[in-house]
Amino acid sequence: MHSNARRTNGFDRPLRCEQFFVLVVYICVVTGYFLLVDSFIFSKARVALTIVNVVLTIVVLVCWYAAASIDPGSDETDAAFVYYCTRRPIPPKKFCKLCLKDVHGMDHHCVWLNNCVGAKNYQPFFLLTWSGTVQMLLHTVIGVFLTQELAAEQPVIDR
Repeated sequence: MHSNARRTNGFDRPLRCEQFFVLVVYICVVTGYFLLVDSFIFSKARVALTIVNVVLTIVVLVCWYAAASIDPGSDETDAAFVYYCTRRPIPPKKFCKLCLKDVHGMDHHCVWLNNCVGAKNYQPFFLLTWSGTVQMLLHTVIGVFLTQELAAEQPVIDR
């Protein structure tokens, strides 16, 4: 159910279950990595991989919060500032039916953030997707490597 009030960011009501779902799944994956996978790494690379994973986790959470909390809605004062102070063209506006607002440079309405992605919050959104992808690829590569290592140590039982 939508209210008639203009939403300012992704934390305004109505909240979406996708917001909570993605946050819970992400926390479970990262916690699982630290509790399970990280405990199996005994090489000198353990410290470096842990530091990289902690940094990526912080970047993902900060960018997720920034992309969801920034109001991407159009503000004529901001648009005039962009044009007159930077001489960059003002990105075109599109109206979001879910947020009930015009958004300069609107890319899409992200259900995972419950917010529009536009010119004002595109940088944290892009960094969020990039860092999240890098982190999940890191988890996948380490998981495949550890699976191969554990499989090589375990004898195969013939039936």
